[in-house]
Amino acid sequence: MANPNKIPVFDVVAEAYRFAFGRFVTILGASGIPFAAMAVLQYFTGRMAIDAQIAALEGGQDQPYPMTILLSGLASTLLQAAVIGVVAAALHRMVLFGETAPRLRFGSVERKFVLVSIIFSLAFMVPALLIMLVAPVSGLPAGGVGGLGGIVAFGVLVTILSVFLMMVFPIIVAEGKIDPRRSIELVSGNWWRVVGTNLVASLPLFFLSLVLMLAVGGGGAAMGAAQADTDLKQLLYLQRDIALPMAVVDFLLTVVVTAIGVGILSYSYKALNGQALSATLTDPPPE
Repeated sequence: MANPNKIPVFDVVAEAYRFAFGRFVTILGASGIPFAAMAVLQYFTGRMAIDAQIAALEGGQDQPYPMTILLSGLASTLLQAAVIGVVAAALHRMVLFGETAPRLRFGSVERKFVLVSIIFSLAFMVPALLIMLVAPVSGLPAGGVGGLGGIVAFGVLVTILSVFLMMVFPIIVAEGKIDPRRSIELVSGNWWRVVGTNLVASLPLFFLSLVLMLAVGGGGAAMGAAQADTDLKQLLYLQRDIALPMAVVDFLLTVVVTAIGVGILSYSYKALNGQALSATLTDPPPE
């Protein structure tokens, strides 16, 4: 049965941005250390991947992406999901319960939140990992087109289901339980509004990210070099040269994107429960 309560798309996006940028200093103060540690780890993981690819190319290997690099990337992604999960749970409390500052902790709510974050990350990583394994850089294997079609279909299915399950995150913080059925009930009749809210919120972030990355990467000069020079090794050298400033940009974007994402979910949760976006919940679950 469709939920009669509807998400006011633009109001939710506005409140999410107001929360992220209006409380940016407070959010940065609480999330800075864990996010900075995560950025450092990602920097070294990325450098290791680039160096391995360069070494493989210099050694004449056709596939410059060894399994060890894939596994280290997987581990880094899962750790990122766990760190962001702890921070995001604290930010959800700010939006839902009116806490004045995020308090990082690792109680029952955080453990559930991190678990679901890791499951989501794995679900979205599976199609990408399968494509890397099934379709090597040198070309598709025999019968690979059909295999890739199945992988893409799986990815589409995961995306559709993930929209229905998005409210699991604020439900965990507000109600203290992992309840996919309740999330589906809330989103029912609002699937396109949930998608639209995320798309509208993503557009400014996309352009902000693009501007920052072009500025750090040398702007048009770097883009022109990438287009004019088809030597993969030269492109990898370029990536290695800008890896450190890009890590700083990623750190700042992670803070902003996490805060906006939390705002989108928590304000949508309020709307889907028939509450005003400014409402404050009064009965947090036990930690």
